[in-house]
Amino acid sequence: MRVLTYNIAGYRGRGRPEHLQRVADLILRHDADIVGLQEVIHGRNQEAPEEVLAGLTGMHACFIAAHHFRSYCIGNAILSREPITTTVSHELPHSWPERRVLLEAEATANGLPVTIFCTHLVHMAHAAAWIRLAQATAVAKRMSTCWRPHLLMGDLNASPNARELSPVRTLGNGTDHHQGLRSWPASRPVIQYDHIWPGPGWEVEKMETLEAHVSDHRPVLAQLGWKGAPRYNIMPDEPYLPPSGR
Repeated sequence: MRVLTYNIAGYRGRGRPEHLQRVADLILRHDADIVGLQEVIHGRNQEAPEEVLAGLTGMHACFIAAHHFRSYCIGNAILSREPITTTVSHELPHSWPERRVLLEAEATANGLPVTIFCTHLVHMAHAAAWIRLAQATAVAKRMSTCWRPHLLMGDLNASPNARELSPVRTLGNGTDHHQGLRSWPASRPVIQYDHIWPGPGWEVEKMETLEAHVSDHRPVLAQLGWKGAPRYNIMPDEPYLPPSGR
């Protein structure tokens, strides 16, 4: 399964169709099965960006707004090659500076049922580390109750080894897959703000930060292989056997 996460800095492309066209071209070029997007902006009298991308890529889309401004709202979106069957929004702790949410979606990838979590944690560097810790704790709590194969993606505004992300790290399979990667700022990246955290049962076959694109963040692409985990009972009477292919 090929997974892409990207903070597309939608404010940069408001009113510019070529912005979304370039994002769509990126998704198609890298043959992504599942895509998590942050900073997706819905403006007045404009077609929803995730629906535009769905039309351009042939994928299925869902969106949840995180916070609203006078003339637009901003949030997270998920694109999936296979249909999205369920979408849930989870409120994350916030008192400053902006509301944040966790988008949860159920879909399948190559026939395997998958739960995708996509979020954008608060920024403000060290000043908001305590809020990110509370948000990461809430994200981890929700993920820990998920019985399906799952993964988290998004702009977490902290490095993989940051103290505030410790709740998420305890649920993952280590930080080695983020080793040496840098995604922000796009022009000359110094830190990995953009993450993909697979849950139990996944093997990270490859993860890479892609070249600078249309955002101040670089896209991150992962190739994941499903190896199975004892606690998942996908089929009650028989084990799940992944189909051949990607």
